[in-house]
This record gives sequence, structure tokens and C-alpha cells, in this order.
Amino acid sequence: MLQTLVKFIDKHRKNNAALTVMSAVFENPSNCGRIVRDENDNLKAIVEEKDTSEEQKKIKENQGFKAQSYVMENNEESYGIIT
Repeated sequence: MLQTLVKFIDKHRKNNAALTVMSAVFENPSNCGRIVRDENDNLKAIVEEKDTSEEQKKIKENQGFKAQSYVMENNEESYGIIT
């Protein structure tokens, strides 16, 4: 687990990303927030189960972790991403 987190943070830094989100793909992602991506495969939104449309319920990539994992730069630009 520690190696995964170190790689996660390293990738965030190497990509000079404002926000990096760790996600997983589950066959049955019930009760998990879904990862919604745009046409370029970039993160568009994380939609909680209770707020998903029927189409979004089909998404298998999700935030299915007890402790959700994010890395975010500490600057004003990054704060606009979180809603």
C-alpha cells in the first residue's frame, strides 16, 4: 500500500497536476461515487451514488475507498476544482 501511495504522489508531482484522484474499477460499484470523464479522458466530476443519473450508474470507475485519495496543490487555482 505504501508503494502505491508513493507512486501516486510521484505521478502527481511529475505531471505538475493541480489535482490527482486515485480511483478503481469494480464490476458492481453500488454505493460508490462515480468518476465521470470528458472526451479526453480527463476527470470531469465525481458524482455520488445518490446523485447519479441512470447513465452514470453504468460507470464502473469509482471512488470505492474507505479513505478517498487525493493529492492537490496548495494554490487558488486548485481550489476551483473542488465543489
